[in-house]
Amino acid sequence: HGAVASCESRNSFLDMGNEESVPVPHSRPDPRAHARFAQLAAMAEPRDRISRDVIVALFSTTGAEDFGALLYDLEKSIKGKDLDETAYTHAVAAALGFSDGDDAAPSPAKFFFRVYAAGQATMDRAALLKFVASIGSLALAAHFQGATAVTEKSPVVQSIVTSVLGGKDVVDADAFASFVQRECPRLLSGAAKWVEIQGLGSNGAEVPDDAPSWSVRSSIVGVMGSDLGRTNILSRELLWLLSASVPDAYLAAGAWTPLYNSVAHGHGANRFFHHVLHYKGPTVVLVRGDDGEVIAACVDSEWKVDEGAFGGANCKLLTMAPIISHYAHPVKVNADLKTRHTAHGIAIGGNPDYHRAMLWLFSDLGFGIIRCDPALAIGTTRKFEIGTVEVWGCGPQEASARQTYERHRDLQLAEQMQKVRLPESWAESPDRFILGLAGISVDQHSRIAAQTR
Repeated sequence: HGAVASCESRNSFLDMGNEESVPVPHSRPDPRAHARFAQLAAMAEPRDRISRDVIVALFSTTGAEDFGALLYDLEKSIKGKDLDETAYTHAVAAALGFSDGDDAAPSPAKFFFRVYAAGQATMDRAALLKFVASIGSLALAAHFQGATAVTEKSPVVQSIVTSVLGGKDVVDADAFASFVQRECPRLLSGAAKWVEIQGLGSNGAEVPDDAPSWSVRSSIVGVMGSDLGRTNILSRELLWLLSASVPDAYLAAGAWTPLYNSVAHGHGANRFFHHVLHYKGPTVVLVRGDDGEVIAACVDSEWKVDEGAFGGANCKLLTMAPIISHYAHPVKVNADLKTRHTAHGIAIGGNPDYHRAMLWLFSDLGFGIIRCDPALAIGTTRKFEIGTVEVWGCGPQEASARQTYERHRDLQLAEQMQKVRLPESWAESPDRFILGLAGISVDQHSRIAAQTR
């Protein structure tokens, strides 16, 4: 699909400007490609070929209107030619070969970069903005019907481009691919899924057992279906970036479940823990500051209060805006709301306490302190005002059902405790019994007290 090439063309579109040809991995045509060709050709004349206009319309979408033309024109040898079934099915196989993660093939990041670089070795900021907005639009189109375009002014696009450039004026394909691998390895999964959906006629979820091993099985499909109706932070664009960045454990169960929203549920650690305790699955905590910073804490353990540090190998701390960055060291979480003579709050980082945490959230969730901001000098901190805090559950539906059950059980226990019968007289009081054990004659004291009144 994509770079529609004839099978005899030596696959020069794979070179993307390189002098030597790159072997096509897993280039066996997918059986769905034949069915897709028949579907497209049935609407054309003659019915054994597909024109360039059909290909361009097929792969373009809102926000990426030129993607189909860029893919088609990448292969110089088919310039202006119609494609027969053999050419189409092999072109689909070749294009999807870039998204299988095989080290023998160019990476999806390099492939899509060179599609949009239009023969240039580098991109400047303006070109990168258009490129990132386009691949974001492709990703949303692959997961949402009628998705709107991702624009160059999007804060997510701005964060990605600023982070990729890293203060430089231009970036090449290798540098872009290195950034993607390091910070957001699934950033191109959505765009690759769009190519598969359009080229194979797949609905994006079903991959037949006999499909070639390169067929895209996007791990972000389920997560992109999360209900965003009750969020003040998580836009579709940020969800795309987050799903590209978090560890696999946070994608395995599919759609995320909103657990806590400080705007809807109230600020403060007590409200926070009321909504997250007993959730037995990984969670993502999103913190948005009043200056636009967005921080994501990925917590792979059940939340605890005043029980010491917790968190496993998939506990991560990410900054999403204005710069994208992973805190590279092991991360632990500690919620301390009771210790006397110390600050109370939630600490996240290698040393999760108030003085050394990479991210500290005061217990009122009004302010935070960050040490992992890539814009900060090593060893320095920055205090920021918190606008909104959200927690998303990333476990299976059973985790939400279990949390509901345990919260209901706790409520019943609390109600039962309130119904415990209190003693009706001093003679039945447990205080009287305890004082008696201490040798205090409570009855005589009571008589003397009564005589003096």
